[in-house]
Amino acid sequence: MNDLLAKEQRGENVSLVGLALFYTLLGQKEEAFKYLEKAYGKHSAEMVLLKPYSPFAALRSDPRLANLLRRMNLPE
Repeated sequence: MNDLLAKEQRGENVSLVGLALFYTLLGQKEEAFKYLEKAYGKHSAEMVLLKPYSPFAALRSDPRLANLLRRMNLPE
């Protein structure tokens, strides 16, 4: 994981949604949303995983997830 973080900090292409998932699983919502916002800003195709992928269920009660889904034109 440290390797992915180092690559992201150097500006290399990494899965920002994957990093968000990692932080979601650790229960670190602030970090998770930081990477989800970055992924959204880069128009990551992986963002479509937010709704159906069950590990992201831990974020469903947070209004920031509803906001992201709305901005992506995905129904809640």
